Amino acid sequence: MAAFVLTDFSFVIDNSGGTPVDLSDHVMSATLNIEVDLQEDTVMGATGNYKTRLAGLKDWSVDITLKQDFAASKVDATFFPDLGASGTFTGKPTSGGVSATNPSYSGECILESYPPIGNAMGELATVVARFAGNGALTRATS
Repeated sequence: MAAFVLTDFSFVIDNSGGTPVDLSDHVMSATLNIEVDLQEDTVMGATGNYKTRLAGLKDWSVDITLKQDFAASKVDATFFPDLGASGTFTGKPTSGGVSATNPSYSGECILESYPPIGNAMGELATVVARFAGNGALTRATS
């Protein structure tokens, strides 16, 4: 597998079902969290003193750090009115076309948290927003 440096992450959000907003040029870091709830199913005497588990429900979320921008159609204008609203997230490792080496991840999500201001004096104004998955996350390679 080739080494990869994330320098061109593609982040498009469409909250409230309007026009998708591409905020890729504001992204400083992105984390796509995918997890599964593990359900313990250990029974007496069956495991040699070890727990056993079954995979339960899957969940996903996106934590994204962006340079704050209060201009029209940018970060604050996109996020502030949509806190708690359902929309669609699409992210790719690069801005290039979707392919086996540049998969697209997308799904319905809810903007869970958005602190519009939160930096110290003299720091670059940034924001860390969290989008919680609201259903399935899909991965496309074409």
